[in-house]
Amino acid sequence: MVREQAQSRPHGMRFVLDCERTVDVDAVLVERTYAGLLYGRPRAHHNAEIVGRAKTATRGIWGKRRTHVVPPAIDASDPAHPALPPVCVSAWLVCHEPIAEGAGSSLVCVWFRGELDDAPLEQVIYEAIRGLQWDELAEDFEGH
Repeated sequence: MVREQAQSRPHGMRFVLDCERTVDVDAVLVERTYAGLLYGRPRAHHNAEIVGRAKTATRGIWGKRRTHVVPPAIDASDPAHPALPPVCVSAWLVCHEPIAEGAGSSLVCVWFRGELDDAPLEQVIYEAIRGLQWDELAEDFEGH
């Protein structure tokens, strides 16, 4: 259950990943996947551009950080217009333990998913990040 995995922090969420790393969610960005598609229906090249941009989309907000994009499921029921899930979520995650050396480690994780509907954000995030192989994906940072 997500509530058992999440711990309260004064201004955010804390999760224990399957790899036993404890991570804090420093920031979350939720966007419509096709918000930039002004007309028409998506095509494979649109999807490739969107997934490619997802790796750098948060740099203007959160700075340059190691980013992992979870490969999205593509609905290919209409082969001429394959579609990504309608929502793109980015989460800036911080572990206060380094991988090798430093003050800690961090990762921006990006994933595509269905509509949020009434799903609690805590559950949405945990379901997406719990299986991350932290030591392989994240990078260490220095303290201030």
